[in-house]
Amino acid sequence: MKNFPSILGSGNCFFDNYQLWLIFKRVILFLNRRNLISSTNHFTSFPKISIILPTYNSNLQFLRKAIDSVLTQNYPHWELCVIDDCSNSSILIQFLKELSALDSRIKVYFRLENGHISKASNDGIKYSTGEYISFLDHDDVLERNALFRVVEAINKYPKAVLFYSDEDKLNRFGIRVSPHFKPDWNYDLFLGYNYLCHFVVIKKGYADLVGGFREGYEGAQDYDFLLRIIEKIDSSQIIHIPEILYHWRMIKGSASLNQDEKSYAKLATEKLLMDHFNRLNIDASLRFFEKEKLFQPVYFLPKKEPLVSIIIPTRDRYKLVKICIESLIKFTKYSKYEIILIDNGSQEFESLNYFDSLKTYDSRIKIVRHDRPFNFSELNNIGARNAKGDILLLLNNDTEIFQPDWLTEMVSVQIQNNVGIVGAKLLYSDNLVQHAGVLIGTGGVAGQINHLMPGNASGYFNRAIIRQSFSAVTGACLMIPSILYQKVGGLNEEKLAVAFNDIDLCLKVKQLGLRVVWTPHAVMYHHESLSRGQEDTLEKKKRFQSEVNYMISTWSTDRYLDPAYNPNLNRSKANFYLNWSVR
Repeated sequence: MKNFPSILGSGNCFFDNYQLWLIFKRVILFLNRRNLISSTNHFTSFPKISIILPTYNSNLQFLRKAIDSVLTQNYPHWELCVIDDCSNSSILIQFLKELSALDSRIKVYFRLENGHISKASNDGIKYSTGEYISFLDHDDVLERNALFRVVEAINKYPKAVLFYSDEDKLNRFGIRVSPHFKPDWNYDLFLGYNYLCHFVVIKKGYADLVGGFREGYEGAQDYDFLLRIIEKIDSSQIIHIPEILYHWRMIKGSASLNQDEKSYAKLATEKLLMDHFNRLNIDASLRFFEKEKLFQPVYFLPKKEPLVSIIIPTRDRYKLVKICIESLIKFTKYSKYEIILIDNGSQEFESLNYFDSLKTYDSRIKIVRHDRPFNFSELNNIGARNAKGDILLLLNNDTEIFQPDWLTEMVSVQIQNNVGIVGAKLLYSDNLVQHAGVLIGTGGVAGQINHLMPGNASGYFNRAIIRQSFSAVTGACLMIPSILYQKVGGLNEEKLAVAFNDIDLCLKVKQLGLRVVWTPHAVMYHHESLSRGQEDTLEKKKRFQSEVNYMISTWSTDRYLDPAYNPNLNRSKANFYLNWSVR
């Protein structure tokens, strides 16, 4: 589409936007090269990092490049543990025998029998002597400053256990393509796929603690290994280095080129995720997305389903709210809910007549009259005080339900551990995306991610179809436990009467260490702001600017680096375009 040019690079051309961006960044790096050297003076720790490189009948040309990328690292305290898994290539074996003489930091071990990747990697862990370990595939390449950047992060976060970086791929011409600019640690996204992938560095003691790699998970053994380590540590001990430090070669037969060629990875992934659920007593199954080759958890509801109080503020425009309420009742499969309609001073006869008829339309509907001037925060807070449910759902009157399982999905995510807020996927009536998560810092305060993208599109690295944590979700459809809503003071009536009250609420919840989860599996239409109109009067503009100022002064949204995004991507719009700013 015209509005969504790819930043990934197809690999079919030698020069694209990403290639230009790389040149731009090289120039910036060259101009700042003195800072790179002098910053080592501030290091208090210079740990040894063991790089484990399994080989098996490897392509000698690519293997040389992999090893060269280690030898040319600008951080010197490393060891390279090459584990040959009983190759039968005499040329390769001779090359490996000569490696140790090349550099004393290179150690080569020959297995007497072929044991596949898990056994070879475990031998690498066993023989490594570094405080930290990492892994390099025999045909991939490290960026020259990869280890330096990791040690820089180790010094900054000495209690951290796991470090990971961004990555890209090398096409058959050796051209860098398909950059994967990752978010900071995102548990819900990680359950969709192993987005950490490369380059990962781990404290060796934790690799020993979980027993290394498990046999029987080949094709996804690294995913299983990381997941078992992550279960043992706090999320604050997982550090993202937002820089491409690893280049993954696209070779026929490799999962980096074609997942179909490693179909056994599907079975291993399903097994490891179910193991994870069983270890953590998570009541869930898995759903497989055939096109994207990924799984999503399907969480089960408890036997005693919680009551959900659906709060809908409205004023007149009864045809609009009628669509909202009647579609909700008609399509929603989850039945344990109440609807609290907050009538903000309706005057039209048709609206008043319709609201009166709702009292007998469905016993789960309650009408609360409030005649004060419009204050979205106040209206929802009134609804919360009149709610009986364990869970609140803030819902705009200009939404339209068409999916039976939307509420089941949201409740099932809400009841998971450490989940504070759940948001849904909202579409315009033409099926373009209105809401798929909110990024803080876009446009000064916040912006919608993937806005106006086709509703059925997968998005950048499938992020439009995978559950994930964001800093915020829209209040047009926002779920939160009632007790938590009260704890953080609900929506801010005084400072954020109309705009950004949902963002403020999410940030308050996030500040408590709870996750704000967006799910693409709860979908509805949102005919945005049809009932209220636009910010087009002097009074409204003044009020809106006051709300912007509050968000900037309270949350520093103008400087906020959203952990769900990446500093290498454009902050002016949440569209995964490349960031061309000098920083």
